Amino acid sequence: MKGVIVHGALLAVMLVYGYLTWTKEKPAATVTGDVVMWSRGEPELKAIELAATDQTLRLERRGEGAAAYWWGIDSRTTKKMKPVEPPPPPAPGEAPPPPPEPEWITETTVREFPVGEPGEKLVKDLARMRAIRSLGVVKDEAKKDYELVDTTKTIAVVFGDGAKTLVIGGRVHGGSDRYVLDVDTGKGFVLAGTLITPLEGGEGSLRPLDLRAFDPKAAMQVEIAAGGKTKTVHRIKVKQPAGDGADPHAAARPEQEVETWGEGATADTAAANFIDKVEKLRPTSFEAKLDARALTSVVTLTYRDGKGKALGTMQVLKQEKPGEAPPPPAPGAEPPPPPAPVVEYYLLTERTRVPAAVPRVAAERIEPDIATVFPAP
Repeated sequence: MKGVIVHGALLAVMLVYGYLTWTKEKPAATVTGDVVMWSRGEPELKAIELAATDQTLRLERRGEGAAAYWWGIDSRTTKKMKPVEPPPPPAPGEAPPPPPEPEWITETTVREFPVGEPGEKLVKDLARMRAIRSLGVVKDEAKKDYELVDTTKTIAVVFGDGAKTLVIGGRVHGGSDRYVLDVDTGKGFVLAGTLITPLEGGEGSLRPLDLRAFDPKAAMQVEIAAGGKTKTVHRIKVKQPAGDGADPHAAARPEQEVETWGEGATADTAAANFIDKVEKLRPTSFEAKLDARALTSVVTLTYRDGKGKALGTMQVLKQEKPGEAPPPPAPGAEPPPPPAPVVEYYLLTERTRVPAAVPRVAAERIEPDIATVFPAP
């Protein structure tokens, strides 16, 4: 009898241990790999450079200490056929001249941008580089298999005391991971595609997802300032009536609380919609050479926490440029009216650092809505 009890107790212990082992949270798999190539602190990293035939991307660390940030410069080169003037028609009886040989011209486009959350994560990964697999010293005959012979694409990870340079080869069969060669050691590695593809994507892959340089959930107040007027709204919760939905045929929903902007227990729908429109503006480009002080302010949103401490701002700015001049009138005709000025809109935040151009159609809808935020008494 005593033996049965002992065996039963042991069985219970084993079941508990097995359950805890099974349900214990397993560590997340390393995305970039486990093979250590180098381990440095992010503050030691000064720049990251991708060089290819048609692209040069440079991410550089600017500022010092807590004020440091990453900035990107993406240069793309394209070739296009040079426009050719059509030849004059041949004289009667003459054969048309042969078409001219096509001429190609090279154009380089340079776009600057602040590095956002995806780029900041990539920087951390490149500072402490990990590979999926080590290939050892790569012999010349194996370099062809890894497409490391004719490639001109390289990545340089620049530290304060020197740079680590990798030659980028082909993709691993059936995946996005890449073969690379360490120039200093001659060793080959398999790198996760997530370490290279974003660099090749440039601005589109590395720019900020959110232009606010603070946690949006921390904002409990927003001050709206436009045209010499100001209004402050607070983050509040209001009850949404049961069944208040867009579809009249949908099943009625129970009464629930929703977050919005307002004062006390009263939602300010006009202000909430206005803030939402400003926050949905998305840049088309970042104008590093444009002085924000030369622009005209449309509206400024100042975000504060629950104690009134400023978290950050979003400014909508604009400038007027002369419209395109019309062609000269025909002799004796009335001169055309002067062209209407062209209005360009920009968004400026602590994260953009420079004015960011935004689509005119979306931005120009904001100005008329200012009157709804500050209704006439």
